[in-house]
Amino acid sequence: MWVAAEPGRLCGPSVADDSVGVAALSAVATLLAAPSSTGPVWLVATVGEEGMGNLAGIRHALAHPPAPVAAVIAVEGNYLGRVVITGVGSVRLRVRYAGPGGHAWGAAEAPSAVHAPRAARPGWRRLVGRGTAVPAAPSTSG
Repeated sequence: MWVAAEPGRLCGPSVADDSVGVAALSAVATLLAAPSSTGPVWLVATVGEEGMGNLAGIRHALAHPPAPVAAVIAVEGNYLGRVVITGVGSVRLRVRYAGPGGHAWGAAEAPSAVHAPRAARPGWRRLVGRGTAVPAAPSTSG
């Protein structure tokens, strides 16, 4: 991996996101090196957070903790210079659409499954909106 140092800036693969989070986690480890009377602190770097990863890393870590977990703090390196103290949640649905055809050359007259998600979108709000605020234009990643 290469990193180019420019005045006041580092440029390279993942420098402004995951690598910054890992560096921050390492700094926390240094600060917590002194013995604590509050109990163990578990520092974990996870993978598979976005998109199809569906938070796989943290899900696995919390399914098999070495001790009971009292709190989780997520470190995200994407917002340099800011600290956000808010809860972040996500609702993830896996939906499969199938249809009889719709290939542009071989079956152009047949309906295509690609049109079904667009038609179904208004119904998604009813699925996840039970007490959950869903933005009109959800932010997506991955």
